[in-house]
Amino acid sequence: MKIAFRSLGYSLTNYLCFAFVALIVWVTYETPGRRLSALLIPVWLAVLGIGYYLKTWRAC
Repeated sequence: MKIAFRSLGYSLTNYLCFAFVALIVWVTYETPGRRLSALLIPVWLAVLGIGYYLKTWRAC
């Protein structure tokens, strides 16, 4: 029998983590020498997603 355990405030911590990541991306974008890296985040996530899809597709 598996018992699910949820800590107090578990949904709030998800939003806090998301806000922290958004803050880091915003600070990176506002720094003049780092703006390009902030703009390339969606491209990097797309490359990772495609790689994951290809890896799992070959495994089947």
